[in-house]
Amino acid sequence: MKVIKPNNTKEPYVRGILAHKLIQRGLPFEQAYQIATETRAQFRQNALIPVQKLVETADQLIRQNFGATVFEQLKPSWHHEDFEIRVGQGKDTTPFSKGLLAFSISASGIPPQKAYQMALRIESRLIQKQQEVVSKAELFARVQKTLLRIYGEETAVLYRISSQLDKLPKPLIICIGGGTGIGKSALATTLGTRLGIHKVIGTDTIREIMRLVFTEELLPTLHTSSSQVGELLKLRGSVSSEQVLAGYQLQAQHVGVGIRATIRRSIKERQNVILEGVHLLPLLLEFQQSPPEGAYVVTVLISLLNPKEHRSRFAARAQESPNRPEVRYLKQYRQIRKIHDYCVTRCNVHEVDVVNNEQFDTASVELIHTVMRSLHQQIEQEKAESGKPASEAVSKPPKPRKQARKSS
Repeated sequence: MKVIKPNNTKEPYVRGILAHKLIQRGLPFEQAYQIATETRAQFRQNALIPVQKLVETADQLIRQNFGATVFEQLKPSWHHEDFEIRVGQGKDTTPFSKGLLAFSISASGIPPQKAYQMALRIESRLIQKQQEVVSKAELFARVQKTLLRIYGEETAVLYRISSQLDKLPKPLIICIGGGTGIGKSALATTLGTRLGIHKVIGTDTIREIMRLVFTEELLPTLHTSSSQVGELLKLRGSVSSEQVLAGYQLQAQHVGVGIRATIRRSIKERQNVILEGVHLLPLLLEFQQSPPEGAYVVTVLISLLNPKEHRSRFAARAQESPNRPEVRYLKQYRQIRKIHDYCVTRCNVHEVDVVNNEQFDTASVELIHTVMRSLHQQIEQEKAESGKPASEAVSKPPKPRKQARKSS
């Protein structure tokens, strides 16, 4: 059997060549050779076979054997290893990255897997056009157009805002509260990565700094965990629920002094920042009604409504960080859960957004969408009050310049 190439030359079919091409497209070694073998079997009776027919058959077999999801994640059949797409203009270009593009797309609030598939489709179209250089404006326009077509205007607007956070007229302050051990730190870090916000500060870090200034004799509430402060208020017997919450509120009030100072400095320096921690509840409630001037402030509470799941996470936490032993937290689990439930109740009363973190990927997407939606609403309200169109809240990207196609 011989393969007819596009230039009408003929060469013998070699299973290893097709397998190598499939591996380049992203198929694992074993699967690539399986498809190459089955493709050869399909044309065993043919003396000549066009290369395009060969490729189409291989693609069909991939779908049949491994599913549409695996196929969509592969590089296109026309992919060439030596073909490189660069982003920028003139000499100021950088290599195109599907991963970075997918990160920026996911900031609009769509799931990471779908964002990656969209980035892959955009790359495929550029390769198909043999477009070696694409401007940032054109790439932005392609994403905008695709989001608008598939997800609608709101998602497209959220993408536009998320991609221009550095052009906002005021800094963005994101406050993420929640109880101990529910995954708020991981969610905050993921959010920062996707939004390009490098300043992510935990309130426990602020408490640690304040401990260097105020000794235990002077301010003992800073020198114990939020779930144990109530023991300082104990008169006799076991610590009551009221004392647990009173101790927590007292520590949150004291740490709040440092949190406010951090926010003031971020506003002064015009820096976007994410604050996360158990001590943020009083500020979540306050900022929901009266946010500080000079910044866009988004408040969110992370919850974990399943008590059994909450308890089980302390074991995983201990494995990741040996200096945070499971037994230490399980001894305080009743108090930790009491504080968690109190935070959820208060936020529900004051209409602070609550994101349930029972499934991390789902919660991550919901958190991003919640943050960007809140920011969008603030921008619209600000522009409405100033009498300007909401669309002028952030500068629009320049219109994409048409790229000259590569000559054949």
